Amino acid sequence: MTRESQMSTEILSFFAAGTLVATHHGNKPIEEIAVGDCVLSFPRDSVPPDRPREPSEAKYRKVTLIAKLQADQLVDLTIMDLAAGLREALRATPSSLIYQSAHGWNEASRMGFGAKLENSVFGNLLVTKSRQGERSEAVYGLLVEEFGTYYTGEVHAWVHC
Repeated sequence: MTRESQMSTEILSFFAAGTLVATHHGNKPIEEIAVGDCVLSFPRDSVPPDRPREPSEAKYRKVTLIAKLQADQLVDLTIMDLAAGLREALRATPSSLIYQSAHGWNEASRMGFGAKLENSVFGNLLVTKSRQGERSEAVYGLLVEEFGTYYTGEVHAWVHC
């Protein structure tokens, strides 16, 4: 097995350059994340509680592996955080796993209008547009110790490694 194919079997979710990742020092573009950086995380096998996260509950875990691949297809999701008044585009590979409220982990390609996602304070995000297209673009994936998740975008959507 080549290193590239090994990386792609360990990492399930890949995002376009410019995708922000919540780190211990604020949001950082995914292509600037380095092994050893600490990212905001939450145990992948846990169900987020029905209450806002307290600041003391924030958990950061180290990035242990970074993969850069060329993707031929991407899903463009427009996500809104109604409480914060934020609207953001998230570009991911179709098989990227994103946590959907009340449904669990779901592929980006299966997210449609009205899908509710979880953010870093256990609040809801709303998918307002979903479009899949073919184009070749570099994408990045992270492997995160222990919890296997991190938060993307300014809206902090919860994603699986």
